[in-house]
Amino acid sequence: MSNPFLTISKRFPLPPLPESNRPIFILSSIWRSGSTALQRTLVTDPSIQVWGEPYADTNLIPALTQSAMALTQNTWPQERHFLNHKKIKERPEQFFIANWYPPMQAMIEAHRTMLDTLFKQSAEDMGKERFGVKFVRLSLNELFYLQWLYSDAKFLILVRNPWDCWRSYKGYEWTYRWPKGKITTVQQFAKLWEKQTRELLSHPQTDSIKALRYEDFLQPDFSWEQLRTFCELPNIRKDALEHRISGVNVPPQPITEADCQVIEHTCGRLAHQLGYHGLKDNDLTVKVGTWRQ
Repeated sequence: MSNPFLTISKRFPLPPLPESNRPIFILSSIWRSGSTALQRTLVTDPSIQVWGEPYADTNLIPALTQSAMALTQNTWPQERHFLNHKKIKERPEQFFIANWYPPMQAMIEAHRTMLDTLFKQSAEDMGKERFGVKFVRLSLNELFYLQWLYSDAKFLILVRNPWDCWRSYKGYEWTYRWPKGKITTVQQFAKLWEKQTRELLSHPQTDSIKALRYEDFLQPDFSWEQLRTFCELPNIRKDALEHRISGVNVPPQPITEADCQVIEHTCGRLAHQLGYHGLKDNDLTVKVGTWRQ
């Protein structure tokens, strides 16, 4: 599976962007999947600041991804858009300059600079050496976009039992894409879980991209040393999990048989492959990665 954004640098061609500070991106497939618990665990290492769903209603990463996706076209922009000839630069008023673009390298660097200013510089202002970001609304194209800008980044794809996610979410009305896209029904929730989980897990696991099942993360035999090694955070401590912080204020609502049937119909095939068979019904003998000892 190839990253479509890499075709931009090949087509023009362009030098690669410099490495950053080994950022870590948590991509949870949906809300209530344990991403905050994972975020709180990573920041027990004092070298890193992990931002949590920053400025979500701006659709920042999806919007930037969509804008950059236009650059992957085979026939646009064209060489004529850059007007690099010396005569044109010296006397531009004598030429047709209706479509005169800054260099492509500047465009790519501008994308990176915005995120560096927001995430990296803000973390450094706190005295942190590295930054990370937790997201719950991103999918495969956004992963490709972040990978394109940060070649040294690590990605943790976090998934959880969809029945348990819905049980935790039911009663909330959070927005997937502002100003519309509010998720209020089990049908919407199940479709989103299936789409996001399927897309994110379609990417092969590599040295920089690992899938992590929330249920494994909580097991006594979870390999904390593997998490420390993958993230290059040797001082991660698991004691953050000893303090449960809910962060929500809506009382749990009962999940109905009809809810369960909707989730089974929409998510069942993929869920079963991950060891999920119903509410609090998890087959932990199914392996997702090598996180358990």
